[in-house]
Amino acid sequence: MHFTEPFIRRPILAISLSLVLFFFGLRSLGLMPITEYPPTNSSMITVTTHYFGATPKTVNAFITAPLEKAVGQAPGINYMTAVSEDGISILTLYMRMGEDPNAALSQVQSKVNTVLNQLPQGVMQPVVQEMSGSGAYLMLLSYHGKGFNQQQITDYLTRVVQPAIQSVPGVGLTSILPPGTGPNGNTYAMRVWLDPQEMSVLGITPAQVSAALKQNDFVAAVGRLRGQYTAVSLSANTALHSAAEFRNLVVATVHGVPIRLGQVAKVSLGAQTYDSSVMVDGQPAVNIGIQQAPGSNALKVSQGIQKVMAQLDSTMPPGMKGYTIYNGAQFVKSSLQEVEVNIALALLVVILVIYFFMGSWRALIVPVLAIPVAMVGAITILHALGYTLNLLTLLAMVLAIGLVVDDAIIVVENVHRHIENGATPLHAALASARELASPILVMATTLVAVFAPMAFIGGLVGHLFSEFAFTIVAMVLLSMVAALTLAPMLASRVLKAGHEGRMAHLVDHVFGRLKGLYGRTLFQSLRVWPATVTLALILTVGIYFLFSISQSELVMAGVVLKPERGDVTTQQVKEKVQKLAEQVPGMKLSAFGLPPLPGAAVGLPVQFVITSTGGGYHPLDAVSGKLVQEARASGLFSFVCKNLKYNNQIQEIHINRQMAASFGLSMADIGQNLETLLGGNYVNYFDMDGLSYRVVPQVPPALRANPDFLKAYTIKTPSGAQVPLSTFVSLQSRPAPTFLPQFQQLPAVFIQANPAPGVSLGQALQFLRDHAQKILPAGDQIHYAG
Repeated sequence: MHFTEPFIRRPILAISLSLVLFFFGLRSLGLMPITEYPPTNSSMITVTTHYFGATPKTVNAFITAPLEKAVGQAPGINYMTAVSEDGISILTLYMRMGEDPNAALSQVQSKVNTVLNQLPQGVMQPVVQEMSGSGAYLMLLSYHGKGFNQQQITDYLTRVVQPAIQSVPGVGLTSILPPGTGPNGNTYAMRVWLDPQEMSVLGITPAQVSAALKQNDFVAAVGRLRGQYTAVSLSANTALHSAAEFRNLVVATVHGVPIRLGQVAKVSLGAQTYDSSVMVDGQPAVNIGIQQAPGSNALKVSQGIQKVMAQLDSTMPPGMKGYTIYNGAQFVKSSLQEVEVNIALALLVVILVIYFFMGSWRALIVPVLAIPVAMVGAITILHALGYTLNLLTLLAMVLAIGLVVDDAIIVVENVHRHIENGATPLHAALASARELASPILVMATTLVAVFAPMAFIGGLVGHLFSEFAFTIVAMVLLSMVAALTLAPMLASRVLKAGHEGRMAHLVDHVFGRLKGLYGRTLFQSLRVWPATVTLALILTVGIYFLFSISQSELVMAGVVLKPERGDVTTQQVKEKVQKLAEQVPGMKLSAFGLPPLPGAAVGLPVQFVITSTGGGYHPLDAVSGKLVQEARASGLFSFVCKNLKYNNQIQEIHINRQMAASFGLSMADIGQNLETLLGGNYVNYFDMDGLSYRVVPQVPPALRANPDFLKAYTIKTPSGAQVPLSTFVSLQSRPAPTFLPQFQQLPAVFIQANPAPGVSLGQALQFLRDHAQKILPAGDQIHYAG
């Protein structure tokens, strides 16, 4: 007995098998995550460390270098970049494909902990974060309102909106923009704006202010009293809670008179930082960037967030508005809908073609029923493999529709042939199944052998197209199962002996006419072959215009200001950009200042890296500058730049140590006072309405606008005298980079570029590589990032 015979003689067995495949597929369809593209299973880990007031050189030497050496020993790192900027160090570790992100995060965190004791005092605890996938925002929400400043909006989002959004299943990391110096956006801080002149008159030093804040704004957990039958919790008012309480804080006692903080500083509730802001439609605003958690359904996540936003609208403070300025799920949804329409059209075309060629509705039933069994059943296999429903898997289904019906059509044709030769439908189906079992197996095996190797390609391409390949393989295998079980059983029940119908006669007649027309056309085209070749070339070139670049609705633009142009602010630039952009019809504008952290934005296609093993940053700047000039002159790039630029003027404070020592001042005395005056570091926390906020003493911006103000600051000597810094301090200006980039723990420069239209990425990289090899000194090396 042939293995196909039980399915033909027992219809319930064949139908049950097909229904099991179909309903398992339907169930898996509801469980599969929906994404735009297959997840790449890649992760990126960042180590961010703040050292307020420190120069890039100081940050690089005392923070970036020890952290790099430590985390560089963690396993699974593909490559590592680092940036040392004013007051901040950012290490970015790009992990290898397939590396477990949670294990990598744990390894990096443990390596960071080993060097914490090597970091200088005053350095914030390094923040280690893991980002899976592309790290792109699924949604971007914006909140603003007339009469609300940025801190009020941020505080509301931190307390109400962000927790509600994070409760939605499938939501990953949420970020409040603009960022502050802490984890919850640019929220409230108690700003203690020091008055250097008044402090000098009253004999108060910045170090005294900092110490008073630490000692008299103190969070105490005093415990509780416990008796034999009672227990009483205790609370001591050792902490401060409002600007009025801070103003009343006694900083020091001079000649028996208490000097309060309000006498030497203006205390107010302000922002953590004033370096960045967000503007929406000309009003101060705060945005929330929402990332999708790995394995979640983008459409369901988006729907859940929109539902939460609708619920919060009724409880929002009067005058405040919140809306979605970008929803990536809409692009995913529209893209999937287009593919679904293509699937429906492909099914319709296949059905019509089968009907026209077979000329019988009875013969049409068999292949039409085989298609959903193979297509929906394949989803079960994809779900078992942990795949997602995305553009590539749906594209594979579109391509495979024509493949999966072939087996069923062959079975129907062969059964029909046996019936025409006089066999009964049952015997015709049995004979056909025996005859076609081997050919169908060979066909399926051949198709699997063609597409399966795509799933084993390494790197990013392999991760993207493995789901594409296995989708086709699964549909081909299940079409083989349907062709050997369901198709012959149905053919034995629905096909009948008889004459050809009118549709079959019509099709034969039409194809006879087409055959004659084709023969005549072929003969004429061979006679005028130059015209035929010209027409073929025109049609071939026309293929170029059939393709379009997939685009979403969000356009982001960054503006970088020249460091020496202190008279121009980002606010002024944003106002000009906003007015220009509002002239574009149909544009929804959201202009905001991006945080000045390299690598925070999406990189350009070309990421060309040059590292130095001993020359330092000056030679790198010279070599990369020459290479950028050659690239711009080549015409191969629409945009090219480098991230290492000596365009920032730094004021070096030269201290006459001998003179300072004569006043009894140590370098620690001078450094601590300058840190308090200028650094902008927080000294402790205070609580307000159940949340804690930072306390930041600093000279107001107006009194640190240029280096001349520095000379007017005074410092208190051990004898009690107030000595101007200009007595033993001199200033010297020199050019310096705004930040110091590194690649694989080496000084580096990143050349970022966008190829011109018609120029491939390979051509652009080849140009940079060839020209770099001609001018690079010994010891410099070429790398690629991105």
